[in-house]
Amino acid sequence: EMFDSLLNSKFHNKCKHAIKCTRTRLDLVRKKKQAMVKFLRKDVADLLTNNLESHAFGRMEGLIVEMNQASCYDMIEQYCDYIGKQLNNLQKQRY
Repeated sequence: EMFDSLLNSKFHNKCKHAIKCTRTRLDLVRKKKQAMVKFLRKDVADLLTNNLESHAFGRMEGLIVEMNQASCYDMIEQYCDYIGKQLNNLQKQRY
């Protein structure tokens, strides 16, 4: 029993630490992606204003890629939230 409680605590702490690290990394990456999306949107608008539609379409492809990646990061954050909320249940199922 003594070892079980140590392992449970260790498992719980490892998960919490991993979630915290993942969220920290997500925040950094998300800020970079948001800056890139903002830049690309402005760039597309400027290109369209200057009647450079063919260049704007190329930039739109990059914008769509960045936006899709941002939505993937949102999903990862939601998974982290869910795992964090279910951590006690996971801990019980482990033993």
